[in-house]
Amino acid sequence: MVLSTADIDRHKTSEVSAVTYKGTKYTKGLVVILENTGETLVFGKICLILANEKSVCFVVLVHHSVLLTDLGVYYLMSDNKYAYINADSLQDYYPLPVWRPNAFRNFVKCYQNWKVRRLGPLLTI
Repeated sequence: MVLSTADIDRHKTSEVSAVTYKGTKYTKGLVVILENTGETLVFGKICLILANEKSVCFVVLVHHSVLLTDLGVYYLMSDNKYAYINADSLQDYYPLPVWRPNAFRNFVKCYQNWKVRRLGPLLTI
């Protein structure tokens, strides 16, 4: 897994709840892709954002995933461990929202006109 120790000066770095870095807005609670294993993706839920004028780093809660092909979504399972990663080391720059249905915890479905609607890479934790 590509997890780097970023060179952030702790005297010039701030914790922020949201940051726009290279045109992309990151906020706490969004999910980023940490690793592509070839079989599945490893995600990280942003818990802490550290930023200064030169770089942005995240403390993330690591999740392994299972692709539910029929639904077009990933089901996330927490590894109960944290990782520290620089924004420039992410596998993909685009953060994803977590989708968590109220009624179900293990099944992710989105119905529209009684058909399963594919909304892209929706996620559940």
